[in-house]
Amino acid sequence: DGISGSRNHHADQFLINGLANNVAYSFSQLHYKTNGFVDNNAAEKNIYDLFVHAQISTNTSIEMDVKRSDFSLGQTFFAFDPISAIPTTIFERSHALRLSGHYLSEPGQDWIWSAAGEKRERSVASFPDGFVFTNSAANPYTAEVQHLITHNQVQLVAGLGYIDGREQFPDDLSVQAQSANAY
Repeated sequence: DGISGSRNHHADQFLINGLANNVAYSFSQLHYKTNGFVDNNAAEKNIYDLFVHAQISTNTSIEMDVKRSDFSLGQTFFAFDPISAIPTTIFERSHALRLSGHYLSEPGQDWIWSAAGEKRERSVASFPDGFVFTNSAANPYTAEVQHLITHNQVQLVAGLGYIDGREQFPDDLSVQAQSANAY
C-alpha cells in the first residue's frame, strides 16, 4: 500500500509472507517521508523486518527476527521561547536480532528461551548547518529461559533472565544498566 500528498509527503509499505513445509516466513518494509509544514519539520523513516519460524521437530520450534530501522526527525514542536530555541534534527539507526525457541521435553514439561540484541546509533544535529551536538551508541542485549511444568490442574513456572544495556556518549561517558531476575 502507499500514500502520497503535498509537501513531498509519501509513504509505502509492503509485506510478503509464506509457508513452505515446516517454515513460515515474513518480510516487511515501511518507508515514510514528509517535509512537514514549517522549516525543520521533515521526517523520514525506514524499517525492514525479516521473521522466520521453523518447526524443527514435533516438540521443537525456533524463531528468528531481524530488524533494521533508521529515521531522521526535525524538531516537530513549537518552542516555548522561539527566540532561544535551537532547531535540531535527530538521526537514529538500529539493527536488532532476536532468537527464540520452544522445546517440549516431555508431556507437561515446556522450555521457552529467548535472546535479543541491538546495535543503535543516535545523533542530534543543528538545523540547517548539521553541526552535531551530541551522539551516542548503545548495544543492549537480553536473554531469558523459562520452564513450565503442568501436572493436572497445577502449573509451576520458573525462569531466569538477564538484561545488559550500555550507552556510550562522547568524552568516554557511558551509562550502563544491568539486571538479572529469577522467578
